Amino acid sequence: MQMALSTHHIPRPDYANDPEGYPASEATRAAFQIQVLKEEEIAKMRVVSRMSREILDLAASHVKPGITTDEIDAVVHEATIARNAYPSPLNYRCFPKSVCTSINEIICHGIPDQHVSVYFDGYHGDVNGTYPVGKISEEDTNLIRTTRECLDASIKMCKPGALFRDIGKVIEPIATANGCSVVRSYTGHGIHKLFHTVPNIPHYAKNKAVGTMRPGMTFTIEPMINLGPSYAADEHWPDKWTCTTSDGNHSAQFEETLLITETGVEILSAAPGTTVPFSVGRLNAACGVMITASHNPKTDNGYKVYWENAVQIIGPHDKGIARSILDNLEPSISAWDVRGVLESSLCHDKTQELVEAYFVQLLKLSRTRTLNPRADVKFVSTAMHGVGHRFAARAFEVFGLKPFFPVESQKDPDPEFPTVIFPNPEEKGALDLALAEADKQGALYVLAQDPDADRFAAAERQQVSAFRPVRHVDVANAL
Repeated sequence: MQMALSTHHIPRPDYANDPEGYPASEATRAAFQIQVLKEEEIAKMRVVSRMSREILDLAASHVKPGITTDEIDAVVHEATIARNAYPSPLNYRCFPKSVCTSINEIICHGIPDQHVSVYFDGYHGDVNGTYPVGKISEEDTNLIRTTRECLDASIKMCKPGALFRDIGKVIEPIATANGCSVVRSYTGHGIHKLFHTVPNIPHYAKNKAVGTMRPGMTFTIEPMINLGPSYAADEHWPDKWTCTTSDGNHSAQFEETLLITETGVEILSAAPGTTVPFSVGRLNAACGVMITASHNPKTDNGYKVYWENAVQIIGPHDKGIARSILDNLEPSISAWDVRGVLESSLCHDKTQELVEAYFVQLLKLSRTRTLNPRADVKFVSTAMHGVGHRFAARAFEVFGLKPFFPVESQKDPDPEFPTVIFPNPEEKGALDLALAEADKQGALYVLAQDPDADRFAAAERQQVSAFRPVRHVDVANAL
């Protein structure tokens, strides 16, 4: 292996130390039976899948003209080790890198390939994406869009009772209609304690895959789509891993790790939500709606609506919206069935695209990224029991800053808001835990977001140890 693990205490899968990289656990009798996971196993899959997504998004933020795949591999390796996790591809059947990066005509398993897999607490997560580098052709843009559409459409059909063989029946017509073809040599797969296991999930129609989806099953869908009519994937480089198209046309791939639930499907590796105003502006949308669980008491939870210019609609302009909600406080029984919306051809999940765009845009704001890793300034950040922690952590990574110290008891979303009376940074006492953590860590700055991450506050340590709130004008001047 070209890169050795820098930490030896990290638990590793069985193949990690095997001279042949042989995953013996994948050859046991249990490996040939589709597993239904228990609640505690599902919880671990959620953790490792979110971790895989975080690392993939971090790697994606570094994608730009001139960067090498080895540099991306280093980002993934270091980010994985920093989380006390093991990069699943490393030494798997002697694969020599921590991430698989496939460029242009490379279908998959490029050394490395923008395909992040992580092993943590005994379970594997698996996710990948395709990213434009600089300006790309209309053909390639269509290829990437088509590939994502293939994956999203196939996820929509996943539910208890659905057949694994029908996934390909959804994917192939979309690819064909857009002048593309579906690779047949590689499939999606079961994943949990084992990196690759049953079920095998072909992405083309008229396949003979066996198995019916049941609640508790976890697996990946990861269609590889080629430009043009040729789906052949028989060309391999001498490294025996790097697989290319036979005609030199470009190829794209997206992947998510999924869990079948009692009522449908959960995307375990889904990208975190991004800000609604950014999305409205990015998509040139007619409006944006945010459903909030950001207040205490919970009866005050509500909504925010944004104009087409991405500015929030507030009183008196929102009277019509408020009246409509008050007139419909008791939704009809059919209103709870959202399948019609989710299965509609007019419904598009743009989350992944928007998250990528958000952090690419954020990276452009970092004018001192090469200097930031040397900065000794310490930060404490609190998400106030909301959704902001993961975004703030990734923003620090994008800027090259050392990780901040989180307020652990306020880091994860919790609609009960157990540590604060009102979870807004400007409320009296709301930052007490953050300030105490700052004293403990000797931090110079405290950063805080409200639970739906649309309100930001900061405080700066003074010479006498007290903290001074940073005014909005100060933040604006700093930016």
